Amino acid sequence: MATETGEGPTEDVSDEDTTESPFSDYERSAIVTTGATLAGMAAAFVSELYIGDPQDNTALLLVLAAMLVQFPIYRFIGLDVDDFGIKGNLYIALMTFILWFLTWGIILTTGAVDAL
Repeated sequence: MATETGEGPTEDVSDEDTTESPFSDYERSAIVTTGATLAGMAAAFVSELYIGDPQDNTALLLVLAAMLVQFPIYRFIGLDVDDFGIKGNLYIALMTFILWFLTWGIILTTGAVDAL
């Protein structure tokens, strides 16, 4: 915010965030969406290969692990995961769960992995 003084305009930096992120907001959201999508799909394939039975609750632990493993990966590549907040965390959890659910449902219905 610029303020006028007798010497000319000066820049007020007290309200600005001084930490520089290596990613723009668009890049950050693309990385998080892609990560959650791929984690959910990977969890679905692992659920089919190692669990196979939709009645087994171990698959829910697998998708929970897929949700939790994303945060250290995001931190490693340089995203500030502490800045996500509750909305960002719920987004990651929901996207991972939805993609796991849809992908595993398609695999179970079509028998796609059994053909391999």
